[in-house]
Amino acid sequence: MISEVSPGLNHKAQTVSEESEEEGSTSTVGRQGDEQYSDGYPRPYPYPDEYQGDKQNVEADVHSNGENGSYVPPARKQKQVVDTTPNLRGDEWEQMLNGRLKDAASRASLASLYSNADESYRLQVTGDVNFGTSYNYKTNTFEVKVLSCRDLVPVDAKRNRSNPYVKLYLLPDRSKQSKRKTSVRKSTINPVYSATLKYKIRQSELETRTLCVAVWHFDRFGHNLFLGEHLLSLDTVQFDDYSAKWHSLAQRQRKSTSALTYTGDVLVAVMYEPLSEDEEKDKSGRYHKGKKNRAPGRLLGGTLHVHIKEAKNLVGMKLGGSSSPVCKCYLLPDKTKHGKQKTTVKRNTCNPKWTDIIKFENVTRDSLLERCLEVTVWDFDSVGSNSLMGGVRLGLGSGKSYGKAVDWMDSSGKEVSVWREMLKHPNHWVETTMTLRGNVGKAKK
Repeated sequence: MISEVSPGLNHKAQTVSEESEEEGSTSTVGRQGDEQYSDGYPRPYPYPDEYQGDKQNVEADVHSNGENGSYVPPARKQKQVVDTTPNLRGDEWEQMLNGRLKDAASRASLASLYSNADESYRLQVTGDVNFGTSYNYKTNTFEVKVLSCRDLVPVDAKRNRSNPYVKLYLLPDRSKQSKRKTSVRKSTINPVYSATLKYKIRQSELETRTLCVAVWHFDRFGHNLFLGEHLLSLDTVQFDDYSAKWHSLAQRQRKSTSALTYTGDVLVAVMYEPLSEDEEKDKSGRYHKGKKNRAPGRLLGGTLHVHIKEAKNLVGMKLGGSSSPVCKCYLLPDKTKHGKQKTTVKRNTCNPKWTDIIKFENVTRDSLLERCLEVTVWDFDSVGSNSLMGGVRLGLGSGKSYGKAVDWMDSSGKEVSVWREMLKHPNHWVETTMTLRGNVGKAKK
C-alpha cells in the first residue's frame, strides 16, 4: 500500500537534514531504531540498517515522490539465504537416508543390549519361538535356524501388532562379535523368518556356551522393547538330532555364575605397612596427600599394599576362547568411585600377569579387622559392559562389621588365613593362590 507524505513531514525531514549538515554529522533520518523525530513527529519510513546513503541521497529519498505525489520507499536489501542442502540425485538421496536409518538402528540395538532401564522390559512376555541348531564339522560352523514366532505380545495393542526380530548371543559373551540377528518383520505378532545364523567356533568351545535366543520389538524413533527370550545350554545338546521345534519365551534372565562353577584362579599378595615410629609420634600434625579430586586428610594409619600377580585358566568370554581381563579392588565397606582401584587391561589372554601395586592409604590395623578386601576379575569390553568372571574376598569372615551383620564379610578358607597372616606379620608380603568365586562382585561397568 502506497501512503502519502504530508508537506509537514517533508519539511521536518529537510530541517533535520540541514541541521545535521551544519553540525558536520552524518544524517540519521531513515535509520532503523529512530522511532520518531525530536519534535514528536513519526518517522516517514523505517529504513533498514544496511542503508547507508550520504546526505544528498537521504534528502532525495525523503523528497522523492511517485505518481500523484505519493511516496516511493527505497528498495529493501534482500538477505541472502545460502542453500546448504547437498546437490544429490534421487538414488544418492535414497542411499544417504538409508545410511542414516542404519545408524539409528545401530544405536537402538546398542540401547536394547546394554540398557538396564525397566522401560525396555515393561511388556508382559507371551508366545514361542521356533528354532533348531546344527553343527558343520567340515567347516567348524555352528548354525542356528530361526524359523518363526507365534503369539507374541503386541506393542500396539489396538491394532494387535509389533515389529519383531530375533537376536542371538553365545553367552557369556554379549559383545558385538557374538551378536547375530534376523531382519525385522513389521506389523505382525506371528513373524516368519526362515533365517540361518552362523558362528565360526570349535565344538569343544561350543560346549561351554549358552545360546540366548531373544525376541525384540524394533522402534525406529525410540528404544527397542524386549518381547522374551529362551536360554539353551549347549553342553547337553545333540547337534546331529536337534531339529527345529517350539520353545517358550520367558522374561529376561540374568545368567548368574554359580559359586561352584570353576572360572579360574588368581594369585594375590598383600602386605600391611604400619606407620613408622617417627610418623607415629608426629601423626597428630601430619597430613597425607589426598587422591585425585579429594582434599588431603590427617594421617592416622598405615598403608595396605595389594599385588595381583596373575590369573590362571580364566574362562574365555569372547568367541575364539579369549578374554581381556582387568582386576578391580575395593576395601569394603567403601565401594565408592574414589575407593576403587584397578589394574591395567591384558588383551586376548586367559592367563594374564600384572605388575601393578595397588595401595590403600591411611588405614589402621584395627580397622582392617572390620573391613574386607574384595578383588574381582572382569572381561573388559570397550563397547558395552564389562563381564564379571569371578572374585575373592580377603577378611576375617565374621559376618559382621562394626557390630552390624553384613553379607560381604563371607570370607573362608585361604581368604581368611592370608588376611590373618598379613595382620600378624606387618611389613611382610603374604601371598596365596585362590579359586575365583562367582558370587563375588556386582555386574556393572
